[in-house]
Amino acid sequence: MLKHDDKMKKVQVSNGKMSFVISYKDGLKLEAVEYHSDVPWLQDQVDFFILQILEDRIHSSDCRIFDVIELKDAVQEGIAFEMEAPVRNIRMRVSLLSEDSDSFTLLYQMAASWEDEYQEEVFMHIPLFEKFGGQQNRWYLSSNPVARPDGRSAMCLHSEYDLPICNIHPDRKRGFSMEFRNYAGFIDAWNQNRNCDLLAITDEQTLKHNKLLLRLSTDQLADVFEVRFFALEDGWSEAFDRWRERIREQMDLSEYDRMDLKWYKKVVYQHFTFAYSKEIFNYETMEFEPERLIEESKELGGIDSILLWYQYPRLGVDEQKQWDFNENIPGGKKGMKQFCERAQAKGVKVFLPYKPWDIRFDESPESIVEHMVSVIDETGIDGIWFDTMDSVPENFRERIDALRPGILFCTEVHPANTKCIESITGSWDQHMNNDDMPEAFILRYMFPENNAPATNRWAVGRSKDNLINRCIFNGTGIAVWQDIFGAWLPFSPAHKKKLKHWKEILLAHIDTYFGKKPIPLVPVMQENLYANRFISDDGAEIIYSIYNAGDESISGELVEADQGYVLRGELWSGKEIENKDGVIVGEILPGEVGIICLEKVK
Repeated sequence: MLKHDDKMKKVQVSNGKMSFVISYKDGLKLEAVEYHSDVPWLQDQVDFFILQILEDRIHSSDCRIFDVIELKDAVQEGIAFEMEAPVRNIRMRVSLLSEDSDSFTLLYQMAASWEDEYQEEVFMHIPLFEKFGGQQNRWYLSSNPVARPDGRSAMCLHSEYDLPICNIHPDRKRGFSMEFRNYAGFIDAWNQNRNCDLLAITDEQTLKHNKLLLRLSTDQLADVFEVRFFALEDGWSEAFDRWRERIREQMDLSEYDRMDLKWYKKVVYQHFTFAYSKEIFNYETMEFEPERLIEESKELGGIDSILLWYQYPRLGVDEQKQWDFNENIPGGKKGMKQFCERAQAKGVKVFLPYKPWDIRFDESPESIVEHMVSVIDETGIDGIWFDTMDSVPENFRERIDALRPGILFCTEVHPANTKCIESITGSWDQHMNNDDMPEAFILRYMFPENNAPATNRWAVGRSKDNLINRCIFNGTGIAVWQDIFGAWLPFSPAHKKKLKHWKEILLAHIDTYFGKKPIPLVPVMQENLYANRFISDDGAEIIYSIYNAGDESISGELVEADQGYVLRGELWSGKEIENKDGVIVGEILPGEVGIICLEKVK
């Protein structure tokens, strides 16, 4: 709804939840943001922008407004102000559009006519972030929504997706999320603006004192800033959930619904099997022993798949190609087929690797695909592990499906982009000498269908404990990797005991951990405490994985309990916890994880 008082020079643009009040009596200013009458979302009138060009500072309230345009069509309603600067030949347009029942888009466009061909640097400051929300409101930044104790982000991000920036009331419920990329129209491209500068900011003070370098090179209006506001009733959790939904609804995720690929959901413990390791190879008989590996792995809960690594590091010593090594293992391809059958008889799937870095001058993309098709056909493997890759060859899925549907694609690296995420249903969450905890990887929570076990090949001692904690904290399986091309770095009996316990919990609650709507880094009640939330699709069960990143024990209030749910207990250590007036109370030691389980009241 648009209310325009031309006499008072005031405009109010409203929808079902909020309204923006703009005054242009003494230049253009944002006068109020109204959402919940008891919360003053704007502390004072504020300029829409302040430009700095050498010694000149140009406020939006300094500019001459030469046209006010009411905007309305079947889906949008709003206002646009055409302006020009009092100095310099700069023209501006500020538009505010009500998109639907609870969102607004604010767009700045600018153009410059320079006196000669030499341009000057133009910096823009947006005062809104300084004045928005109260002093006690919580900012969630796109590049650092929740910080570790050292200030770094506890969210591991992906270059393809930008989290919203949120401002949340101290009640943890009411607030706004601000999105800076139009995923509906430009899922793979930036708009022509400087939103990316705001998205890279990692601390609140830098956000408030933002200074954005503009590109004003022509006299044609260009987008320089665009933000979409959403009203929130459930804080960060709602902001993340709705942002995720807007991205996913633009994608084709049907690959994850294929019945012939559903088996991968429960392949939670994967084993990197170095072919020349005593884990699998008997040097007396010169034979593989998959049954022994599978039996011994029961100490850590059992393995669900084997990645048989049999080419590297021998590859490159002579002229043999990766395909030639299929004949060099015991029994050649027939031996490989027997290996697969023996493992599969024990309920364990088998993957073979493809190495894109071993491509010779006489090979083409077509010949490579045919080699891979041949390997799949002759060995009976269940999946292909794409070494070092974050994508798969074009049209490869169609070629493999024509041979035998149900072959799983798993990349060593997280899928590179939206298209890859649509087609690659498995990847590894791999870390090299990275012990960072707490950390939540964003794709785990955007696309929980993409099974991504965690691993850290060089981890030893406490680093292996951190790896296990990471799995528990993020609700994932693990890629068990003990023989790193001859370097023997095994899990200790204590580690194996933890892994076995974790797998029992993960499988018992797999529909909760891999529900469609997990929320990372939810609000908690104390400093140095971190939590992720998992919920089953039927809403019957909720799990909070929690972690103490501090140096001292945390006791007392931990997380809020969801209404309509009763506390089942703490699943990891069995510690006593209780629900006191809607808050889970307990104790968690430094560096410790916990698993809080809630059941819906029947």
